[in-house]
Amino acid sequence: MASTRTIRLEDVEIGDTITPQVRCISLDEVTVFWEAIHGPGSPMMERPSRFNSVEQAKKEGLPGPVIPGPMIIAIIAKAMTDWAPGVQLKLLDVILRQVVHQGADFKVYGIVTDKNEGEQQVEVDIYLEPTEGQPYVRGRAVLGFPSKAVL
Repeated sequence: MASTRTIRLEDVEIGDTITPQVRCISLDEVTVFWEAIHGPGSPMMERPSRFNSVEQAKKEGLPGPVIPGPMIIAIIAKAMTDWAPGVQLKLLDVILRQVVHQGADFKVYGIVTDKNEGEQQVEVDIYLEPTEGQPYVRGRAVLGFPSKAVL
């Protein structure tokens, strides 16, 4: 959910937390995501795979369908830009450490680790993790702020 308040670069301090978002992704959401990218009737969603079939996921040693990596990256990008309307995602570098299962709650958030007022940007360590446990995804982002506050 996008922030309704304006966050300006001068309001941000090292150690600030990017507002955590708790999500739970369903097969329907995965299907909509793939169709948005590849068009309706995408072969990826028509044949059984770890993304759309409990049986195929189990054949691959998984307890159930997982969320595709590109969708995870999109979720992270949205969480970063929702935090401060008007910011630009200048860099997103993530490491997918584990699969993320459909139907399970997870949270995505970040912690500001650097602030560069000359460049009008902040660097953020990113985490996507189950509501309890070790991160599924770690990474970093650089967020550029507009030179004037977006109202």
